[in-house]
Amino acid sequence: MPVFLSPLGGAGAQFFDNSGVILSGGKIYTYAAGTTTPQATYTSSSGATAHANPIVLDSAGRVSGGEIWLTNGLVYKFTIETSTGVLLGTYDNVSGINAISINATNVEYDPPFTGALTSGYTVADKLSQTVSVKDFGAVGDGVTDDTAAVQAAITASNAVYFPAGTYLMTAAITGGNKSLSLTGDGIGVTVLLWSQVGGFDLSFNDTLQKLTINNMSLQAGLASAGTAISAIWPLVSSSTFPSTVMENIEIIPADGTTQYWANGIILENAWNGKIDNVLIRGKDNSVDMDQAIALYGRSNDFIISNAFIYFANEAVSTGATTEGTLWSNSKVIYVNYGGVFSGSTSAPGLTVRDVHISSFIAGVITDNKPQTCISGCLLYKRAESTVTWVGIQYSAGSDDTVTTDNCFVEEGGATGATVAIVMVAGERHLVSNNVGQNMDTLVEAQAGASNYTITNNRRVNGTTTILASGTGTNVISNNMPIDGVTTFTANATTPSVLNSPSNFFNTANSTATTITNFADGYTGQTISVCANDANTTVQNNANISLQGAVNFVMTSGAILTLRRDPGLWREVARRTG
Repeated sequence: MPVFLSPLGGAGAQFFDNSGVILSGGKIYTYAAGTTTPQATYTSSSGATAHANPIVLDSAGRVSGGEIWLTNGLVYKFTIETSTGVLLGTYDNVSGINAISINATNVEYDPPFTGALTSGYTVADKLSQTVSVKDFGAVGDGVTDDTAAVQAAITASNAVYFPAGTYLMTAAITGGNKSLSLTGDGIGVTVLLWSQVGGFDLSFNDTLQKLTINNMSLQAGLASAGTAISAIWPLVSSSTFPSTVMENIEIIPADGTTQYWANGIILENAWNGKIDNVLIRGKDNSVDMDQAIALYGRSNDFIISNAFIYFANEAVSTGATTEGTLWSNSKVIYVNYGGVFSGSTSAPGLTVRDVHISSFIAGVITDNKPQTCISGCLLYKRAESTVTWVGIQYSAGSDDTVTTDNCFVEEGGATGATVAIVMVAGERHLVSNNVGQNMDTLVEAQAGASNYTITNNRRVNGTTTILASGTGTNVISNNMPIDGVTTFTANATTPSVLNSPSNFFNTANSTATTITNFADGYTGQTISVCANDANTTVQNNANISLQGAVNFVMTSGAILTLRRDPGLWREVARRTG
């Protein structure tokens, strides 16, 4: 507590009565200015020890200890009496020497800039441009409960500054229905620590209201401490206005061994927002935190970048009506699911680019999410995983997807089946230039998938490169290593060449069989047919053009190579056996 020397009797003063006689045993009473309410004075500059009130003068008419100190910011009234109580004088509105208490609204501020205001602008106007939680009594010592002060600041102002410090919170901070900016001095410098369930719980009644949060740490001081940041806007069908920017934020437990946030950031109807350079961490070596970042409703055209997420069930997820999400340049470690993205034909659009994911169950899963592009990602199945793992999965309705230039790795020690890319359903998938290490299956196209292209993918170790089924025009080419030769259905006259991982085929005819066409081929497809019997003839006809326009009677071991031109199979080469 700062104190200042009193101008009345402050240091070594000697008091006399009206006749000039030393005021031995005289009394000095101190009150709040203009009142008879006693107000303490102090014996030294430390402000640690208060004088008795009244102060009784010694035989030399001096204050015991020689000094009187006044509290800064307080104004005093002094009365001086003789030892018998005769009033000698009253002195009101006394402040400590050099103590200043000025009403800022009465002081004009002249900005030192060319062209700036020269009148009508006060110090109060200038100071109110930045509203600090400390203006409302927040202490920031990590011990004092600052909840009420922080809540009052956010209620009072659109822009609130959190100076360096640790602010102890015991309840959720609510607010909204206006644009709001919350700014600290930096991650680990400005810390909001919740000792009870809390976080920011914000709502807005207009899509034009913005939310900005940056440069601070939000810490959970207990298990399942709630959602660190929750914000909701009204549902609208479209918007070109950004709703939120969250940058340079840390969402972590104060003690990672037992404490954690139940969720990190959950936003609803947050159009055109951005989350950048955030660290979200759950309880150490657990997935007790449910969702690190979740977008619901029409949280459309949202960008998540430079996100570092550790120890969660789901790192990033979206709801069925969220479209146009871009997630890039991020790192995700020790999660069940890296990304879980729902959608619909009216909510398409997902880009995942340059993201490192280390997960137990899945890297990225889409459900009814058309127009998805996943590229340049590194996806690991963790060594501790004992369940079936999938790197990228496209489910029903996930049409028009591109999966390219990704790397999939199963860490040593992991058990359970491992599939890098699965197309459960959807059409027009392009899967190219991916690499899988130790995968049971590199690419699997299930029966619900159609019209896909799987090309230039490579498996390192593992078991199967391509496991293909489904309908439509499916192109499979240049995938290595080749899994083997597909065997035609025995005695089929129009065998299917659909979904072969290698485009190499064996015959297995037990009776004389004349092949009149190869069904389900696509233009540009090249196939090689090896006779694994002595019962096969390939007929020259309107569907198959052979050299010399003569049927090819294949002996065992003979090979015929054909290319599919528009409407016609044309012979490229043959070996007679």
